[in-house]
Amino acid sequence: MELKRATADDAESILGFWRDSGASPSATDEAEYVRRVAGNPAAVFVVAMIDGEIAGTLVCGRVST
Repeated sequence: MELKRATADDAESILGFWRDSGASPSATDEAEYVRRVAGNPAAVFVVAMIDGEIAGTLVCGRVST
């Protein structure tokens, strides 16, 4: 497993992973919001990758909407 910091380019893949995993959508589950959090230096947004596929995410931080 590889851990990497999420980037704005990961937004669509992250949203797809959350949908496919059965996560309950929230008001912030939109590509623009994910991009803003990924680009926020005060946030921690980590993506776990296995064989090039997202296996998990960790998000800590907040971006004003």
